[in-house]
Amino acid sequence: MKKGEINFDIPTEAGLLHKALWSIFPGPESFNDFVNQDRDVSESAVETLIGLAFDRKLIDKKNPSAFVDILKKDASGTPSSPWPAGMTFSDILDILREGQSVNSLLDQANRLARRLCLPAVSAPMVTRLKKNFVLNTSKKRSLIRLMAFMLALKRPDLNWHYERLAGLSRAPMEPAHRHDTSAGAMITLHLHAPGNAITPEDVAWLHDELVLCLNDLRMAGHLGKKTIEPIGATAFNLKSPKRIGPAEEPGLYNRSIRNLLAVSHQMAVRWLLCPLSNPEKKLIMIITAGSFSGILPQRLLVRLPLSTLCDSGIYLTGFACLCARTAGVKADLLPLSAQAFADIPQEEPLWFICAFWPNHAHDFIPALLKPGMLPLYRNDPAYTEFQLALQYPEQRLRTTFGAITMIHRYPRSLTLLLEIARVLCARNMPVEADAVISLLLLSHPDSAAARYLRILIWCGQAQTAPCEERSALAFERGLAEGRHILNHLTHDGEIRFAMAMLHLGQATILMRRKPRVPHRRPQDRNTGLLAHLNHTRSDLRRGIAASATGQALPCLYGLLCVEALIMLHSNDPAFLIHTRDVHRPDWPDVFHTVTAGLLSVRGWFRQTSPLEADTNDDLKRLILLSEKVFSRYESTVLGRSYTPSIKYLFALMILDFFPQTPRPAVEKVLHLLQTARLDAEKLISDHLCVYSPLRGYLSPDRFIKQIDEVILSIEAYTDTTQEQTGQDAFCLNPDVRRHNFLLAEILRQP
Repeated sequence: MKKGEINFDIPTEAGLLHKALWSIFPGPESFNDFVNQDRDVSESAVETLIGLAFDRKLIDKKNPSAFVDILKKDASGTPSSPWPAGMTFSDILDILREGQSVNSLLDQANRLARRLCLPAVSAPMVTRLKKNFVLNTSKKRSLIRLMAFMLALKRPDLNWHYERLAGLSRAPMEPAHRHDTSAGAMITLHLHAPGNAITPEDVAWLHDELVLCLNDLRMAGHLGKKTIEPIGATAFNLKSPKRIGPAEEPGLYNRSIRNLLAVSHQMAVRWLLCPLSNPEKKLIMIITAGSFSGILPQRLLVRLPLSTLCDSGIYLTGFACLCARTAGVKADLLPLSAQAFADIPQEEPLWFICAFWPNHAHDFIPALLKPGMLPLYRNDPAYTEFQLALQYPEQRLRTTFGAITMIHRYPRSLTLLLEIARVLCARNMPVEADAVISLLLLSHPDSAAARYLRILIWCGQAQTAPCEERSALAFERGLAEGRHILNHLTHDGEIRFAMAMLHLGQATILMRRKPRVPHRRPQDRNTGLLAHLNHTRSDLRRGIAASATGQALPCLYGLLCVEALIMLHSNDPAFLIHTRDVHRPDWPDVFHTVTAGLLSVRGWFRQTSPLEADTNDDLKRLILLSEKVFSRYESTVLGRSYTPSIKYLFALMILDFFPQTPRPAVEKVLHLLQTARLDAEKLISDHLCVYSPLRGYLSPDRFIKQIDEVILSIEAYTDTTQEQTGQDAFCLNPDVRRHNFLLAEILRQP
């Protein structure tokens, strides 16, 4: 050995060798991680290390069990020294080489690697780890284990074992003004089966299904199969870059975190529906945000028994959880118990998703839409068979529907049963959806997400009931469900919005139907109408207050509508319960005043009223701001049954709530209506309905018909204006300004 060269030969002292082996595997869990995750390198290395321990008389038998027994013994000697501030991979290299060149250190490390049957160490690998410390391959992880062995020989006083080294900081802290353009969100998908081997067929399914998932979610340009990166033998990474800006700004991760949560939602259910899955295998997904580097929580989670893993299998780091909430993603996020990792170092706490809320923010699972999985429509010849299978357990073995089989297979899966209920709702089968929710609540009685879906079911029942009496019964049932959630589970803007829609539904029934109770006087209907409108307004205001950002856009939209109705009622108390005419010369002032009152308070424009806008530019800026806010909300909604409705309702808002409509805005309205029509047409092949907060679930054909009616009205008014005035500044003439599209929508019969 040359002068100054570090001696990394195998030590002869049993105590020092024991410490070095323990540094590679500081406990049985670390050894099992190496065996299961890095199978391409572990087989020969494990055999060599066990043989070495046997030859040096550290173990009596030459087998893994004896080797694991010595790892259980604490060979650390002293507690681990704390990390110096800003410790990096480069600093560890400096400690090991002690003034020698990196090439000399690599030569010595490779000699030791050959002795231990570990992979060779290359200079490019070291360079990549210095720039981006991500242990995403078995060779990189083997290098860190090798470095732990070397540190135990050179600096046993530090006691920096493999688990400590794997948690190294990626780089020194950078100034706050520096922008990390390489940051984003990342999801790691890992198949985990303690005591039950993951087969190559399982891994192939995971890769292929992930590609299909990205195609089904229509994420071209954001995520694709080329972004899927294999990690070891049983896992894959998927990265989604953030927008340009500081890495610590959560708002820049909106799109990337929403995309990956949509992928995780799909893959969680797809795995349960896969024939290869079983209760002894788990798909674990970890979403991180920030720089594409750092410790992967996957190493921590795979140590937990299957019984302690969450139902969805989806976990987020603390910063990723903050980004998800900033993006407006609605899911039950709960912190993972710190006791689960009491003896394992963590950089930040982990959160897990208990359930995605069924608020139409996520799309349906394609496998659940296939024939034979669920009834396609209520006139389906096998529809009665499905009803019996749900209501009577003795009938379930006779059914051929795949969803019933899956309910038997995973009877306590909140994730799966919630998705089955969502499809049944979208196919206008509320009774069957409620039966599935009843099964779900037997295992998860405190699930706010499941009970929220039940509110939506009763809301739809109340809006489409054939008479006021039945509608009132459904209304009271939905209201009771909402009160139970608010009193015992959670205070949430989504719940308040659903309860507001219950009250608004009752108000619209009073507006569009003649009373069937002879003794009911008009003033009683009038009083009931105003009471429901006031309850709607109260719940919508509370929904906005419950929102952390104060930007509960569905509640804000609903508030614009109900404030206008209340003002119309105050101007003419008898009008709303008698009229079928949606042309009134004084209506534009009502709706414009409401717009001014609400939007000016929120700071959306400086004028006291939009009617005081002196130039077209002022109005265009206001409409443009509205479009941006709408676009942000629209991008959070991936559910195909809801997107046609929100485009349609936003188009009506532009027509009704602005005093004048510039030609570009009218073109925007027509574009929204046309795209809503196309979106609705795509639902027909899957036998799905369009969901509207005002009217429940509508058949695509009926929804398309009402869109066509609105488009014809706008085009007719536009043609008249051009012929009479020849002006291009504004398309709509006074006739269309006196026509209220929103009220016409409310007065439509269910």
